[in-house]
Amino acid sequence: MDIKKIRDDFPTLNQSINGKPIIYFDNACMTLRPRHVIESICEYYNKYPACGGRSVHKLGMEVSVKCDEARETFRKFINAKTNK
Repeated sequence: MDIKKIRDDFPTLNQSINGKPIIYFDNACMTLRPRHVIESICEYYNKYPACGGRSVHKLGMEVSVKCDEARETFRKFINAKTNK
């Protein structure tokens, strides 16, 4: 396991306090997000801030498609059966 590679995925952990790397254990309050999650959230707010699954306009449909794609990716990742 490459701890440096894992830490590099989390922007907060690339900071230091008093010259020492951050160790973060306050996940009950706010868990850290990996860089690709932060980038995806920013993409959502910048490109299509709409309600997926409810809105029938172009932006809402884009969100619905992205959500379906994410669910399918995660389903495959955990080897879950499809509900179809």
